[in-house]
Amino acid sequence: MGKTKIEWADYTFNPWIGCTKVSPACDHCYAETWATNKHLSLWGAGVPRRRSVASTWQQPLNWNRQSLANLKAGKGNGPLGENRNLRVFCASLADVFDYEIPTQWRTDLFDLIDRTRGLTWMLLTKRRIRPEFLPWGKGVPWPHVWLGVTVEDQQRANERIPMLLETAAAKRFISVEPMLTKVDLTRLDAGGVTGRYAHGVTYNSLQSSLIRAAKLDWVICGGETGNGARPMAWHWADHLQRQCETNGTPFLFKQWGDWIPASQTDDPIARIAEWSEPMVDIGGDPSDWDPHVLSLRWGKRRMVNVGVHNVLNGREYLQFPDTYRKAAA
Repeated sequence: MGKTKIEWADYTFNPWIGCTKVSPACDHCYAETWATNKHLSLWGAGVPRRRSVASTWQQPLNWNRQSLANLKAGKGNGPLGENRNLRVFCASLADVFDYEIPTQWRTDLFDLIDRTRGLTWMLLTKRRIRPEFLPWGKGVPWPHVWLGVTVEDQQRANERIPMLLETAAAKRFISVEPMLTKVDLTRLDAGGVTGRYAHGVTYNSLQSSLIRAAKLDWVICGGETGNGARPMAWHWADHLQRQCETNGTPFLFKQWGDWIPASQTDDPIARIAEWSEPMVDIGGDPSDWDPHVLSLRWGKRRMVNVGVHNVLNGREYLQFPDTYRKAAA
């Protein structure tokens, strides 16, 4: 905990440790592996979580003073001197909206968040965010708190994004990591999990509409790392980035993960492997097929085991909702 190498945060803070797996994104949970390596049994339904010590809870107060001092001095808190708060990812080894933690723990956390308004708090979850869990409920959200959900596949996008868009938040974001399938954010099932609209009606979650007044403010994308890491196809990430660019939504490409499409690297030491995936009907004239996608017609894809890379189509995408400027039309 503390200063982090995660591209989209300056610090990580874990008020407690432990969780329960709820969806395919959790299958190879790095936090559970971390805890297991330290001989800590903190995962699973009915298993008590461990609250962090008082000195850990003191850290955000120190970061808050640093952030405010930098802003007052005109230094900014970004790597290029951007005029923004320091960003805190909470909680990388737990879930803020875990239903099994003592209620007082979450109350204490939001008391701390309220006292540190020089920080931007990013709360990422795989669970339904109940209004009673938030100090502002359905009212005016705190301006320094961003709420996000993990959407590893289209099913989770259809389930979790509508819930997020109905939750009061200063900024709403999604983490498509680990990305396990192609995800279309522009054609979400409007029925979602609420049943308010007939299934078969779709909407674009990157734009405001009559169906959903709120929209997503930020999209993070990344592949999986660690034992058993599942590859992320090039066309999944490319399609997601293009959706964001078309709709003027900040996009951050965090990493390919342990596997990267051979077309995306020229590393001479890389280990080449064949990854099978379901057959894809590309359609159209074969002469027009993109060479990156062509191999999908045969259900095979050349993947490279080369470690973490964060370059997609020859460039880095490190866009944030508090510093993003849309390209001129």
